[in-house]
Amino acid sequence: MKQCWRWFGPQDKIDLTQLHQVGVEGIVTTLHHIPPGKTWSGAEILMRQSMLSDAGFGWDVVESLTVSEEIKTQGPDMKNHVAAF
Repeated sequence: MKQCWRWFGPQDKIDLTQLHQVGVEGIVTTLHHIPPGKTWSGAEILMRQSMLSDAGFGWDVVESLTVSEEIKTQGPDMKNHVAAF
């Protein structure tokens, strides 16, 4: 088993280097800065992977994508949000 911790991205109060000090072996995260209903670009994913790799971690678990209110309520922009999801 591998000890993985949730990390909220660059805005997290805990720096990635601090996680090594407490024995963290892997990271659980998502692209928190991209709002629900928007597509994650390959460049954004690669940037996060690189950030974690540079700190000596892998992106072990991708947190689930947030389902937007447009999808939940079948709003007028639901089809675009579903396509992005």
